Order: sequence, then C-alpha cells, then structure tokens
Amino acid sequence: MLAAVIERPGELCVREVPDLVIDETECLVEILACALCNSTDRKLVAGHFRYRGPEMYPAILGHESVGRVVQCGRRVTAFREGDLVLRAGASYPPGAGPSSLFGGLAQFGKVKDPAHGGSPLQQVLPADLDPVDATMLVTLKETLSWLQRWPVAAGQSVVVLGSGPVGLGFGFFAKLLGCEPVIVLGRRPEPLQRALDLGAADVVINTADADPAAVVRQATGGRGADRVIDAVGDDDLVALGFTLLATGGRIGLYGITSTHTPGDMERRHFAVPMARLEWSLDCFNPQEAAPHAQMLALVRSGRVRLRDWYTHVVPLAETARGLELLARREAFKVVVNV
Repeated sequence: MLAAVIERPGELCVREVPDLVIDETECLVEILACALCNSTDRKLVAGHFRYRGPEMYPAILGHESVGRVVQCGRRVTAFREGDLVLRAGASYPPGAGPSSLFGGLAQFGKVKDPAHGGSPLQQVLPADLDPVDATMLVTLKETLSWLQRWPVAAGQSVVVLGSGPVGLGFGFFAKLLGCEPVIVLGRRPEPLQRALDLGAADVVINTADADPAAVVRQATGGRGADRVIDAVGDDDLVALGFTLLATGGRIGLYGITSTHTPGDMERRHFAVPMARLEWSLDCFNPQEAAPHAQMLALVRSGRVRLRDWYTHVVPLAETARGLELLARREAFKVVVNV
C-alpha cells in the first residue's frame, strides 16, 4: 500500500510500505481522507516537533484521518465492518515497517477496540458524512473540548492569539459558548477576514497595523481580556498576551512550540510584564473524544458547516504539495483525498 512517509527531517515522499496485519482486537480500515495539520504535521516533517526525536524516522504522517472499516478481529465489539471511523492510522511491530507519526496518510490503517486498550479518539461517525468534510471534526472537537475543560463562561471576553484553523476554532466555539467579545489576533488580512466570515470573532486585530492592547481595552471597556489563548505555540505572542489581560485574567497554552533540540520538551521562555497584579497561566490537553455527540449534533443542525473549514483538496501523491500550500500561506487548511 501507499503512504506518506517522512524519510528523515525535511524529506517527505509517498511510497510503498508493507501491508498491515491486524490482531483479534483490531480492525483494518481503508483510509479515505486525512487533513494536514497546519502546526503538528509541518513540525514533524521539519523535525522540530516536541516529544519526537530523530529515532522516529522514517515514519508515516497524519492524525486527522477518516476511513471505513473493512475487516474486524474476532474480539472486536466496538466497531463493525462498514463503519466510518476517525483517527485510523498505519502502524507496525518494531522493525516491520516505518514508525507511526499517527499514520493517517496511508491507504490503510487500524483502529483498536477500546475495551482492549484502543484510543478513545477512534470514534464512529454517521455513515452519510462526506469523509473529506469529516476530517475537520478532529480540530473542531479538540478546540471545543479544550474550551469546555478550561472552562470559559458566557459573558467572558476572550482573545485568541493566532488566526489559523485552531485559532478560528477557538474563536468560533467561544462565541457559541456565549463569550463576548471574542477577539482574534493575527498577522495577515485574509485569515482575519475568514474569522469574521465564519462568525469566529467579534473583533479582529492585525498586529501589522494596530496596537493590540489598545484595541482590546477599547473592546472590553478598559478592563482587558478575561481569557487569552495561545493557539500557535509562540512565546513572543504569549508575552504580548500578558499585556492584554484583565485583573484576574487567565492565559491558556494550547499551541506547541517548535524545538531544534531533540527531546527538549519542557522549556518555554516567556518575558512576563507585570501588567496586572493577579493573573494565572494554564496548560492542559484537550479531551477530543468528549464532545463527539455534541459536535455531530452541531453539524446536523447546520450550526457547524464542515466544508467551511478547509480550502484545498489534494491526492495522496501530492501530500508534499499540500504542505507547501500551507507553508506559503496559499491554503487555510488542506485535506488529502486518499
């Protein structure tokens, strides 16, 4: 079968890899589509992703996958043949094939029954969802679950640092949860306009031509923001975020910074201006599986239009071109149609 393999940092190709073998607790999944993550996938290809060192390469990329179950092991009860599922990925025993950097960019992958140690992220979808559209559920569920876990509350003001798919996801769901105003900060006019068009912001700030602190004060009646979210993983942006806080405000870290030192997992370097006497810094993971039913209901009702969240579709053979479109800022979000 074919897969998108990072041979070594900086080198991605689509090539033949060994066919998968499932055990009695696993299912074989024909992967239909897999979105490219603007942040994680690009860092993995470059070799700058925290928690993953050079020993991981060669490795199959992709974690935003949608596929259909074609074979089930005899002890599987959570999935059936024909099920549309999230997050299938190709993986092998040590030495039998490339490593798995989630493995979703392959023609086939696996899901494992959660009763036997499978991931709770591998969830069943309605059979009639378009697989290309459905890849958007991964980012959208992550951002919604993160906000709910923090949590944010109706009436709180929120500033999102970053205007990519993750940042706009945060803005969109903060508004849906009743936060106001929701302010999205970015560096380019196109994604900021997209934030307004998607209903993901009440106010946008282009740092190239505006003073963020002045805009936030004006939008919040002089108080500053109750919540600031780092959606990018940029320490300079976090330092800016401190200046936007209201007294008692909280900064949440979601984005993962790049690293040039393998295994450098812990260090972030913030310049912390003491703009307010009371504030807090929070860092935690999303619980992507938690809002699954809620998200599907939002899709069914039309409140969430999955097609609005990506701009380009490329075939598996052109995965590298999809990453180039993201790097050149020509695409907002890219889906690989496997």
